[in-house]
Amino acid sequence: MTGAGGARLGASETRGAGSTATGGSGIVSRTPGHGNRLIERLDPSHPIRCDGLLDYVDLPQGTRIENAGQAITQVVFPVSGVVSVVATGPGGQAVEAGLVGREGMTAHTLVLNGDRAANDMMMQIAGAGWRIDAAALCNMLDDSSMIARCATCCCNTCNR
Repeated sequence: MTGAGGARLGASETRGAGSTATGGSGIVSRTPGHGNRLIERLDPSHPIRCDGLLDYVDLPQGTRIENAGQAITQVVFPVSGVVSVVATGPGGQAVEAGLVGREGMTAHTLVLNGDRAANDMMMQIAGAGWRIDAAALCNMLDDSSMIARCATCCCNTCNR
């Protein structure tokens, strides 16, 4: 994931699971997943919430989260800010095709059994969120019907 200007997010933007962080959102979080409605629907004992898999990250405006056609390596569950889903047509015209906020997640293609981003995703409005490795989430999609149902619901809503 890269920040505005193409710089990769560094340690100053990442906080380990369970840390206190505000990310410019005013939300102080000590519980992994706190602030994202998709994760909050999961049982507090669910591995995504208690196995130290989530990192809290600041997401400045312009941060590129996914690039169309490239492998998805991480998934972001926003707690503040807005992610724009940008589709590019055959002639190179770009159009905002969707939005993701604290109700959902990025990496919709993973939930639909793909491994490459279908569209570009970038932070339209700065915020913060919880980040997880894409492979770890894929393992949970295979092992957990609850997270699969929640993620599929999010993707169906975002892709209408």
